[in-house]
Amino acid sequence: IQFSPATWSNGTASTTLSTNTSYTIEWQIGDAEEGNWTTGTSVTGLHHGDIVFARLTDGKNVGQEASAKIEDKTAPKVKVTVGEVTYNSIAVIVEVTEEESGLVETETYQYYLGNVLDGTSTSNSYKYEGLEQEKEYNLVVKVQDKAGNEGTGSTTATTEGVPTIETTLSEGKYVWYTDANGTQQKC
Repeated sequence: IQFSPATWSNGTASTTLSTNTSYTIEWQIGDAEEGNWTTGTSVTGLHHGDIVFARLTDGKNVGQEASAKIEDKTAPKVKVTVGEVTYNSIAVIVEVTEEESGLVETETYQYYLGNVLDGTSTSNSYKYEGLEQEKEYNLVVKVQDKAGNEGTGSTTATTEGVPTIETTLSEGKYVWYTDANGTQQKC
């Protein structure tokens, strides 16, 4: 009995069974004991860690047996894109491609500044805060799938400088403000 390599789609796997004999293939998921054996060669709806047991039969007698463990060995692909940048924060958006076992459901995204963990979240958007102005940062995001495979993506971004009145205003331009009495003033 041969098992084709697992084919993954939307978090589940499938495999095809074959034999070079004229016997019928029966299969079941979980264990090799008597249970709910299914006749056929296509096994679908599998998840990471499932074991598929197969056997040959002539309708009365059971012969050769085989098994295969379904495994997700592919790490998620992670792309990090920089969003809004200020003088003390950088926002990122993360895109993940994971078509095999699926992503873990708690603390899915781990956000790092360099190699120091800054925060965890189930959200694919994050804002690094409390940063120094005009400094370049290496932003790293790690994502783990249900099989334990870890994918990593990174990008760099530089915080802005703090705007000053000297660089913002010029002669002939005015700023409106509200004074302590609640009156709008021009300066």
